Amino acid sequence: MKTILVPTDFSKDATEAAKYAAELGKYIGSSRILVLNSFYVSIYESILPSVNFIQLSNEEITQKQESILRRLRALKARLEFLVHGSNIVIDYHLSNLPLLRSIHQAIDDQEVDLIIIGSTGENAKEESLIGRNTIAIAKTSMVPVIVCPSQTKFTPIKKVILACDFKKVTDTIPLNELEKVLNRTKAELLVLNVDPHGHHLKPEAVSEVSALQQMLKDFSPKYHYTDDIDTIDSIIQFADTQNAQLIIALPKRYSFLQGLMHNSISQKLALNSKTPVLILK
Repeated sequence: MKTILVPTDFSKDATEAAKYAAELGKYIGSSRILVLNSFYVSIYESILPSVNFIQLSNEEITQKQESILRRLRALKARLEFLVHGSNIVIDYHLSNLPLLRSIHQAIDDQEVDLIIIGSTGENAKEESLIGRNTIAIAKTSMVPVIVCPSQTKFTPIKKVILACDFKKVTDTIPLNELEKVLNRTKAELLVLNVDPHGHHLKPEAVSEVSALQQMLKDFSPKYHYTDDIDTIDSIIQFADTQNAQLIIALPKRYSFLQGLMHNSISQKLALNSKTPVLILK
């Protein structure tokens, strides 16, 4: 996790996520944080002006870009203050591509290892481009994404929760990425199985449980089970009671967090949790 990408629209939650990234980067020994802003002016705004588009002149576009660059430099200075004493380099980039395309390009061109974004939550009052695209960013990213709930403050990561359903674990758990997180943070691993139907006790589940235990044996995890019907609340409440600093979700086909756009569980988990959620890839 040498390079951390932080998309920003200068909203409060995006700025807090950038501060979280600086603190996390310092904690895990990252070497670079790249702050990215997307300022995209559609060609239709100039050739097909309408009530749905605000037509900007070239002078207005230039002024807007200069304003954004000033704000990026100011944010860079704030983050440099936070990482003072470390070797982390803070960079910024203003892209003229749409948000998702700008993020994907940065991943390819800048060798990004991790993305950190701020979530405004379901009931947020503030209009935020990043907040509106939280799920889309996490779903389409090719690298792990940490979603920081509103007003998240960084605390050293001592406990990590892996939410797992014990189904096809060798296919659903990206072990290499999980190992990177645990090796960097040295955190205690808690595996939580939300299983209201007692699936883990059935004969067909025994081999999956055994496979998971073998995969994670080097980290000496503690296994916890709950039969609560509400998966979301179970994970969030468990994180609170355990004073965990990070929840790991697995958006794989056979996981109970089955893709961020197609499963309300992981959507609500990322948007409602008080604890940062790491989506592994």
